[in-house]
Amino acid sequence: MRPGLEGSSRSGGIRSGSTVLQVPVEIPRQHVEIVRSVLQFIERRFRDGMPLASLARNVGVSRSHLCRVFRRVTGQSLKAVLTRRRLQAAKEMLRDQRVMIHQVAVRVGYRDMSHFDRVFRRLEGQTPTNYRRRYTSQSHPPMR
Repeated sequence: MRPGLEGSSRSGGIRSGSTVLQVPVEIPRQHVEIVRSVLQFIERRFRDGMPLASLARNVGVSRSHLCRVFRRVTGQSLKAVLTRRRLQAAKEMLRDQRVMIHQVAVRVGYRDMSHFDRVFRRLEGQTPTNYRRRYTSQSHPPMR
C-alpha cells in the first residue's frame, strides 16, 4: 500500500492507521469514505477470516461494487490488501517460537494451514517455517 488515509479526495490523500493512500482528485468522496471504512474494518477484524461479502455488507454495498471502488481508489485489490495485512501480522507472530505455526495461521484468519502456507510462500518467497528459522538465526547468532 502506498504510504497515507487522511483528508479526502480533494486533499489528494487519506489515512487509515499507518497506511497512507494517494487519492486522485476525481475520485468521489463517497468512494474514499467507503475505502476508509473498509481499511478501518480490516485493521480491527482481519483476524476473523471474513469473506469480502461481509466487508461489503458492513459498508452497505455489493461485493463487486466494493472491489471496483477499492481498486479505483487505492490501485490495489481488496483481497491483496487484506492478505498483506494478515501476513504482516503472521510474520510478527512467527518471531515468537512459543507460538506454533498452525496457531499463527488461525490467529491471522486462515482456517486451512495448507492455504496459509501457499499464500505465505507465494508472497514472501519462503514457507512460514523457513521464515521463522531465518528470523531466529539472524536475531540470535550462535555464541562463540
